[in-house]
Amino acid sequence: MRIFKLILGITVCWGVVILFFMSLLATMVVVAVARLVTRVLAKLNITAAWKHAATRCRRDSSARNTGTVIEGQCTVIDG
Repeated sequence: MRIFKLILGITVCWGVVILFFMSLLATMVVVAVARLVTRVLAKLNITAAWKHAATRCRRDSSARNTGTVIEGQCTVIDG
């Protein structure tokens, strides 16, 4: 019985250690991917163009009271 408790204790201890390091690794991977995506988007300047286009489309559709955005109504503003 004593040996069984010893083996069980060692197994549980190593299991906790392995789970801790796996969660740490997963966190590092998520942070690395987020930084990479942010860097790529900043390099391509996609976010600024998308925000300007969305703002312009919203303004156009509300001004014409259509409720929907018609093709050709949206223009991407540089800057």
